[in-house]
Amino acid sequence: MPLTRTQKQELITGYLENLRGSKAAILTDYRGLTVSDITRLRRQLREVGCTLQVTKNTLLALALREAGMPVPEDLLKGPVAVGFCAQEPTAATKILSDFAKETKILTIRGGLVGNQVLDSENVVALATLPPREVLLAQVLGSLQGPAGTLVGLLQAPLRQLAYVLQSRGEQSPQSA
Repeated sequence: MPLTRTQKQELITGYLENLRGSKAAILTDYRGLTVSDITRLRRQLREVGCTLQVTKNTLLALALREAGMPVPEDLLKGPVAVGFCAQEPTAATKILSDFAKETKILTIRGGLVGNQVLDSENVVALATLPPREVLLAQVLGSLQGPAGTLVGLLQAPLRQLAYVLQSRGEQSPQSA
């Protein structure tokens, strides 16, 4: 049964809300998955702040245009389920990637991160990134290394001067 104009507008509004509240949208082909597989995948994604929604491609394209985002026409062919990631997308992409390997049915088509369209390889590459906290710790560590070296270099002349004065002071009483 075809959708009414009101139902279509409600779907577009829902897609818009999901797009605006998401840091990423991962597009997948779910053909062949059982209802229990999809339910299990949705449960896993929900734990990391991601929702999986089967979409109408033409209505999703309209919502993307309305949101001012690029419309990846080549990714919107055939049945599409979109993972809307409200939190960092790395955990969701890891779950989707692992699920695709496990089932050999689900395929990742690509995704949107901000206004950037990603192909399937780039989405899978996101899954291999360490979590945000680890990345921040790595950046902080790389910034602290040069700062510590600089402090050591600045302290070296003062330390050497102190050693010279100390050894000179030790020599003075003996020579007098």
